[in-house]
Amino acid sequence: MSNYFIVPVVQVTQTFGGQPQTVNVPKYSALDSTEVLYSNFGAIPFGVEPATLLSLSATNPALTAMPDVFTFPADLTTLLADADVTALDAFCAPLNIPTSFAITGMTWQAVLQQIAQVFLVAQAVSGANGAASLFANGATLDDAVQPVQAAQLSKGVGNLKSGGVSQQAAPSALANAAGGVAGPFDLTNVDVSQSIGDTLLSISQQFSAPILIGGGTI
Repeated sequence: MSNYFIVPVVQVTQTFGGQPQTVNVPKYSALDSTEVLYSNFGAIPFGVEPATLLSLSATNPALTAMPDVFTFPADLTTLLADADVTALDAFCAPLNIPTSFAITGMTWQAVLQQIAQVFLVAQAVSGANGAASLFANGATLDDAVQPVQAAQLSKGVGNLKSGGVSQQAAPSALANAAGGVAGPFDLTNVDVSQSIGDTLLSISQQFSAPILIGGGTI
């Protein structure tokens, strides 16, 4: 049985081919020398955002005790109570992880699957746009994919649905990808006036295959 967590991502410097490079790694892992709490793991990064969905083969009380870590119940058939929804919202909001779908009475398995799907969207979109952030210039989940005042110059994948050209690039990877394709996700019909959070949730529904992570399946 796999155990799941949302953990921060930190930057470390590693040497590849004799050259030092800065890379992102899950915090508290064996790749992060600050405090090692686990070694073997599976992970789905939230694109280039500072969080990752982590899978471990066993429970990890030390990791669970960390205030910047969210631990899913070992029994994913457990139903969310009001307090669970509140705790999930409070943890995910600062990280721009959408949780508006989470309601009392749904299973933790459904919550985990939806968050994993959103993380896959973030990976595909950011990767297709040169490792660009979904939340450039301080944007949050409530901001429009393409703010009215922002430039509308497409980069990376496809063209912006709203068209037009200005002096600077679009403000986020999601805006850049709108109207095109990123990995398995079709963004042709993305409405750039909608919020980033709603758009991520909508696009994520296109991924219906089992999600493999760390030897387990979500």
